[in-house]
Amino acid sequence: MSDEVDKTLVLQRIRNRIIEHLELSSSYEEQENYEISEVINGWEDWVIDSWEKDYVEPVFSIEEQKSLKKFDKVWNNTAGSTPDPLPQMDELFKLKEWQTLVLNAKNALAVFSKRGKFSEDVIQF
Repeated sequence: MSDEVDKTLVLQRIRNRIIEHLELSSSYEEQENYEISEVINGWEDWVIDSWEKDYVEPVFSIEEQKSLKKFDKVWNNTAGSTPDPLPQMDELFKLKEWQTLVLNAKNALAVFSKRGKFSEDVIQF
């Protein structure tokens, strides 16, 4: 297997984890099953500052890249403005920034849902 093939498979797996994080971030009900720090900090597990150079076609469509960029900006704003220490979940859900995060996660998830998750084991391209 070439390095490029390995990279594609890794990117497919990362894409799937991003979708899972968007599913979590877009659902107040799902968030109640986690520590709020996991919800806010989990994004950085998959989307780092230099993501744009690697998260490209064919694994990430142009529309998905634009959606990631928009959500990442909202996430950065939310992460930067969320009180420390974190409030109780019911109080956090009332914050405008958190509501904006959830709405934008729903929008990003809708974009990613068009193609859905990719194989974890087989290169799809």
